[in-house]
Amino acid sequence: MKSRKANALIFVLGLIFASSIIAVSIVEHASRTLKTRASSVCQQELRTQAYSALYASLAVLSEYYEIDKNLYSAKQGWEKPLEDKRIEFDDGTIAEVVISDESGKLPLSDLNATELTAIFEEMEISTNDAQEMASCIIDWSDNNTAALVDGAEQDDYEDDRPKPPNRPIQSFDEFRYIEKVRDVFFDENGEPTEAFKTFRKGISLEHFDRVNLNSASPETLKMMLDIEDKDYEDDLYDALQGKTGMVSDGIVWVKNLAELQERTSAEVPSKRSVYTVQLLKIEITIKRGIGEYYLCAYYANKRTVSAYDKKIKAVYTQQEDRQDTSTGGKMSSSVSTSALSVKSAYVKTSDSIMGGSTKKTSTSKVVKGDFQIIKIQERGNSQ
Repeated sequence: MKSRKANALIFVLGLIFASSIIAVSIVEHASRTLKTRASSVCQQELRTQAYSALYASLAVLSEYYEIDKNLYSAKQGWEKPLEDKRIEFDDGTIAEVVISDESGKLPLSDLNATELTAIFEEMEISTNDAQEMASCIIDWSDNNTAALVDGAEQDDYEDDRPKPPNRPIQSFDEFRYIEKVRDVFFDENGEPTEAFKTFRKGISLEHFDRVNLNSASPETLKMMLDIEDKDYEDDLYDALQGKTGMVSDGIVWVKNLAELQERTSAEVPSKRSVYTVQLLKIEITIKRGIGEYYLCAYYANKRTVSAYDKKIKAVYTQQEDRQDTSTGGKMSSSVSTSALSVKSAYVKTSDSIMGGSTKKTSTSKVVKGDFQIIKIQERGNSQ
């Protein structure tokens, strides 16, 4: 009798133990599911707030355009558009927005080998090295597989190294892999050299064809003058910053060459030079608790939209043509990745800036002068 009771007790305890394991597993699964869903909801909320901040920023830019009849310089006051609390969230969310003029730099994709060589030579790089570096950069980023005389194409790279993708350079990290360039731009420990730091300050990887002198750094101005075989003087930068010459009503920027020449006698670059914004980079960071969402939008005028459109279309069309001739119409894995990435970038131009649908929207054009969003980059962390 006692043996039966003991067996029954053991059975009940075992049943309770098994039930507890199942219950704990169910609770853990539910917890993970709810956490994932909550994270997804939080992510979407932060993303929505990021776009709200973007629209508010575009409205601020539009106001400055109305007042000054164009966008000339961050000194107009639009660099941090939400500082005066134009948009507030009632749930403790913090929105940080910084706008910079990307067109204050030289566009790498618009430079040829001769121009790059001139820039490198003025950076005290030997003529031979400068020519090789320029040719290798062109070969890395052009739309063909034929190497220039001083350049390097896929067959010139070691098997275990990345090969030229034959499309515009998308990241400054790519210079680590370009023949002849990596040894000048990076030391034996992989750290950037002063030459690379200088190059990066004056060069943009975005697609446009005019440089806004009002936003140009000394490095950019010097490079522009190097290309034209002219001497750079600090007085030029000071004049563009309103430190020399006549400045009235706080207008430190200049609207044309005549106004600039009234402030300085220094040589002024003429090639690619304009005095208005061509491409803005709008960086938005949304924070709530430990959650964070980053959105970067590129906002271009009509001319830059056309230049960007032309560049992306040319690269995508060229990649499709190369795919057809080299694979008999079937896309290989090596071609597929880059072609799809370029296509995605191009589609983003014409899609709604809320991203995702192909329905056109007029909200992408806010500032007069036909400015519009041409590219958006996003990343979130709501863990």
